[in-house]
Amino acid sequence: MDPPESTYPTAPKPGGPDAAPVARTLQTCNTRTCYHPIDLTSSIDKDKQDFGLLANVDWKSPTGSLSSLSTYVITEYLEYSTIRWPPFGDVMGPPRISGTTERRPPDRKDWAQGSAGHMRDWHRHPRQQCSNPPVEDAYEVAQSYDFNCSACMASDTWEAIAHYRIRYSIFQHNGRWMFQTEKIGPGGPLVSLENF
Repeated sequence: MDPPESTYPTAPKPGGPDAAPVARTLQTCNTRTCYHPIDLTSSIDKDKQDFGLLANVDWKSPTGSLSSLSTYVITEYLEYSTIRWPPFGDVMGPPRISGTTERRPPDRKDWAQGSAGHMRDWHRHPRQQCSNPPVEDAYEVAQSYDFNCSACMASDTWEAIAHYRIRYSIFQHNGRWMFQTEKIGPGGPLVSLENF
């Protein structure tokens, strides 16, 4: 049997995970000319991470020099579908309802620096947070990687570089229970398939 159909309640948004990444390269601002991060893509660093995967996230500067992105920080914005118990426990508390959102990491000191050109991103639903015996189900997270420029943007203003859809599934295949993590978007799909 294949993973269950999506439980995400709405169709992908314009500019969603199947859309091309945003490709703004140059913006003239009030005080300077800014070069924005471009070509964000993800690749698998490690799969089968006890119900998840670790992704490499890389971006470029249109100048060819990452130092031109020194005024930028990169974060992720997440919107969850409903997470049901069973089978999925929520690491952060009671089951989430559709439309719950958050920006990660929450603390500014942990935001990725644009000039780094790289960050790593965990996508996991820890095994200990799943019911046993398992129940077939799935949930999705709509994810965007967003940037903020301290030279030309208000501190609470963000612009998306790329969009992804992350899907966590529990299902039976050839009589065995499986857990699948899938990240769909630029550089993907990234897939980790594990025995339950």
